[in-house]
Amino acid sequence: MVKDKFDQYIFCDNDADNLKALQQRVSFIHKEKNVSYLNGDCNLIIDDIINCIPKHSMANKVLSFCFVDPFSLNIEFETIKKLSNYFIDFLVLLALGMDANRNFQSEYINKNSNRIDKFLGLNNWRQRWDKAFAKGDSVIKFLAEEYNKQMVSIGYIDKGISGFIPINFDEKNVLLYYLAFFSKNTKGYDFWDKVKKRNTEPSLFE
Repeated sequence: MVKDKFDQYIFCDNDADNLKALQQRVSFIHKEKNVSYLNGDCNLIIDDIINCIPKHSMANKVLSFCFVDPFSLNIEFETIKKLSNYFIDFLVLLALGMDANRNFQSEYINKNSNRIDKFLGLNNWRQRWDKAFAKGDSVIKFLAEEYNKQMVSIGYIDKGISGFIPINFDEKNVLLYYLAFFSKNTKGYDFWDKVKKRNTEPSLFE
C-alpha cells in the first residue's frame, strides 16, 4: 500500500474496452477515489485531460505525476509540452527498441513520414541523424539524446540519458523500451535514484 496517495487520478486510453476494464477494477478496489476516465487518443483530447487537472493556487498547491505508456512512438511532444505547463513530473516509456529500432530505416527515415517529427517536436532531426550515423551512433542513442534535449528545452533538469532504465525481453535480452524520468525539481530525482537502485539492468549508455 502507498502511504501518501494521490488525491485524484486521470486515466486516458484509446481502447474503450481497456478503459472499461480499468474502471471496473478501480471501482472495485477504491470506490472512494476521485477518478476521471477519458476515452481517445491523448494527442487529440489533451485539452480534455488538462481540464481534469485541479487548478493550482496559493491555497491549493497541485503536484502531478504523469505516466506516459504508449505502445510505440505515437506520443507527440506537443502533448507533453502542453502538460509541462503544469507542475508535472513525467515517467515516459520510450519505445526505442520495440518501435524505433525496428521501423526507423524502413519507414521513419523516409521524408514522407512525420512520426519522428511529432515524437520529438522537431522537423530538422534528419540533419543531426546523418552526423550521428556517420559517427556510428545507434538510432536508440540518437533518439534518446534528442528527446532528452527537448525535455530540457521546456524546463526539465538535464540529468542526461544514462539514468534511463532499460527494459529488455528476457529470453533474448533484446531492448524493448526505456523508462525515462523527468522533473523540474531535484527532489524528484532523489526519488528516482532510489527507484533505479532496485534495477539491476545495465544502461545501454554507460
